[in-house]
Amino acid sequence: MDEFNITLTIRDVICCKNCKDSNKLTTTVTNSSQTIELKGNFILNIVRVTNTYFTVIIQNGIETIIRNIFVSSPVQLCLPCKCATHILTISGIINNT
Repeated sequence: MDEFNITLTIRDVICCKNCKDSNKLTTTVTNSSQTIELKGNFILNIVRVTNTYFTVIIQNGIETIIRNIFVSSPVQLCLPCKCATHILTISGIINNT
């Protein structure tokens, strides 16, 4: 799909020994060049959309993670982080265009 409209919900959490830093973001993504900034210098782009899932690429210049996110359930990913635990929860709804 060249044109798409996805309502994306992201919960981005970094936990270390003494603290927890959490952000929740809900946004609409309409093209693959739209970048979402995450904690730990990661960015997220949606690179492919089908009727049942969309594919995200998450990268920080060193690490690259590619995952299919099915609209039926959220996905949790543990991202590389030197001194903490970095958990990303992604879910989305594919809207009709």
